[in-house]
Amino acid sequence: KGWHAIILQGVVDGKGHFWNVFAGMPGSVHDAQVLRLSSLWELASRGNYSPPCTRNI
Repeated sequence: KGWHAIILQGVVDGKGHFWNVFAGMPGSVHDAQVLRLSSLWELASRGNYSPPCTRNI
């Protein structure tokens, strides 16, 4: 295609604060594979996939 691509995966909370970022995989890598290689996947596998709850609704 004539250019390079790098994937950036970011997760933000309701206030727009990033709490997980993963970058650096080539653009040719499938999205699901990027997720499985990220720290977010490891956190979710352990049931620890969200920032601490600061209030209950």
